[in-house]
Amino acid sequence: MAQPILLSKVYIIAGPTASGKSAYAIDLARQLGGEVVNADSAQMYTRVSIGTAKPLDWATHEIKHHLFDICDQPVDFDVTQYRERILAVVADINARGKVPILVGGSLFYIKSLFFPPHQAHGRSDNAASSVPESVRLLSSAEQWSHLREVDPARAAQVHMHDTYRVMRALALWYENGVKPSLLVPTYKPPFLANIVFLSPPSDVLYDRINQRTEQMVYRDGWIEEVRGLMGDAAWRHLVETKGFIGYRELAAWIEAGGAADQLPIVVAYIQQETRNYAKRQRTFWRSFVRQLEEVGGCEIKEIDSA
Repeated sequence: MAQPILLSKVYIIAGPTASGKSAYAIDLARQLGGEVVNADSAQMYTRVSIGTAKPLDWATHEIKHHLFDICDQPVDFDVTQYRERILAVVADINARGKVPILVGGSLFYIKSLFFPPHQAHGRSDNAASSVPESVRLLSSAEQWSHLREVDPARAAQVHMHDTYRVMRALALWYENGVKPSLLVPTYKPPFLANIVFLSPPSDVLYDRINQRTEQMVYRDGWIEEVRGLMGDAAWRHLVETKGFIGYRELAAWIEAGGAADQLPIVVAYIQQETRNYAKRQRTFWRSFVRQLEEVGGCEIKEIDSA
């Protein structure tokens, strides 16, 4: 049962994948008369649901949900666009006397609400186009290596296969001629916020991740979802570029013939990648919370959600 904390204009429920954010947010919304707002970048896309753990009943739930399935085309809905949309939704919810409850694991997107990201010359439409074609044609590992040559500090903060953030960093470099790590965002909070970070013990979290992955693959229809994407080159490119965990691996398994005896190996790999992602989320959180504590202005609470 979620425990109410000091009422503010906005609640943010964050935490690593499989930490129980959705259930906590629903419970809190019932207590406070709130509405849920999506803060998970993958759950904004209509064609990816099972593998992103999107709440499938969001449209019919008793608690009103916002910003799920807002992209029905395979286009890059970036952090700047997200920030604009979410601020409008929060203002609308507050105007109706309700409490906005943001929930999701995309901490980079959540951080953008408080520290607006730098854009290449203020552009957010296709900043990667400023990167030379010779670099854009490199593999993700080679692009990351190029970023490490340009800016070792920023490369250390970005996963090698996080193509979106690698290219965004390179775009900032080619547009501005300044190392991305030196472009320190300025604290510009648009609202007061209470932030709750759900953090179960690692063994509990990893067990949840393992079980949820198996359920998504063997019972919920994730394989069928991936098959549907494989017939559309644009959607497949999007999910792979965005680095949505598991989609690339399941697609490769399907293309290789979909041997039943190989599927457990693929599932185990996805589980490991998801556990690694959870570790990165916790690392990002520790950095983010230190920044928030330096500037003040937010109520921050970390909860064991075992």
